Amino acid sequence: MDLLNILAENFEIPVIADEQRVWFFRTKAGQFYSDFQYNNFIALGWELVDPKLIKNQEILPDSKKEEIIRLYPKEKRPGLILGQMDIFHGK
Repeated sequence: MDLLNILAENFEIPVIADEQRVWFFRTKAGQFYSDFQYNNFIALGWELVDPKLIKNQEILPDSKKEEIIRLYPKEKRPGLILGQMDIFHGK
């Protein structure tokens, strides 16, 4: 057993398996903590983007990015939004 596992066990810190997928969501300095914790949901932050758009494999990525730009014209990284949503929705 390596040192990290020993420490985790001694301090009762859960160890996540290597194959487990984990997402880290910020609560905007606690503003959304209650919703996430007590109402049992999370948010990616781009509520205008329809998950059906992201999941639709017949639509090319560039077309998806164009739609994201249309919905969020001030967003400088539409590809980042597409990438994160694509991974989250399980392409």
